[in-house]
Amino acid sequence: MDPLSVLKIEIWQQKFFGKDWKSYIAAIFGESEFGRARIELFTSPKKIKAMEPHRTILLDQCIAIKSLRNGEEHPQIRLRMKDDAELRLRCDQHSQLMTCLSTAAFPKKWHFSDDEYPVLLVPSTLTTKRNLAEGNYSLRFSKEDLSLTHGNTQVQHFPYHDILWAAAGENSLGIAVENCGLYEFICDQPLLIIDHMRNYIRFKNSFPAVRLSTKRKYNRFYHQAREIATSGSDLSNSKKKNSNGVRTDFEENADSEWLRLPVPPKALNGVEHNERRIDHSVEVNNH
Repeated sequence: MDPLSVLKIEIWQQKFFGKDWKSYIAAIFGESEFGRARIELFTSPKKIKAMEPHRTILLDQCIAIKSLRNGEEHPQIRLRMKDDAELRLRCDQHSQLMTCLSTAAFPKKWHFSDDEYPVLLVPSTLTTKRNLAEGNYSLRFSKEDLSLTHGNTQVQHFPYHDILWAAAGENSLGIAVENCGLYEFICDQPLLIIDHMRNYIRFKNSFPAVRLSTKRKYNRFYHQAREIATSGSDLSNSKKKNSNGVRTDFEENADSEWLRLPVPPKALNGVEHNERRIDHSVEVNNH
């Protein structure tokens, strides 16, 4: 079975003359018919090619995973095991490592109902409620709104008419909410969540990109058809305009690459697709 992820990580180790970080290549495996959930640590690319791990850590012995920021460039991840042992890791791809460990160590927590999806929240400066900690949450759909929950506690809820747009990328989901800002998540199937949104939100047939400095990279944007904001950067106090054939800033700010997408004629809302708009290109900053 292929690993969930292969990453370069560092592990905090106790040595005879003190403590230090030791570098490894880590392959993270989920539980399957071929083996238990585990981290296999390799000392070199040659060893990983030969599948000769230096050490194996069983994740079914893990009872808690926590992300800690100690003023360092990359926050630590602490795994607490059943025997009260503690394992400290760090990695450049912190969020990816966190979500892979959670998926492998707690697979039952990642099997939600048809109306609930597991996500890993990525803190963003574009979110007005910035006291939400990075970690595992779930997005839960109801008839009235989409809620963000932690365990059995609802920490935020978004009425569907307040969702301005949603964006999808590789294992990435962004949701822009009026007066709340942009919420960014890591998840397995972002398009599945957006498809579920279609039960409650009518999206436009055009997919213009949005100019924002985001934490995650997105390659598809879905704007609510009923009404959309006139400014891509102002999510906290959006001015709205009915989408009755008048082009908005979201559409005018579309990158030329998006204009080459095969858009159905009705998506143009009766507006002539002239040469000036085809040649128009705007930089989209995604970090």
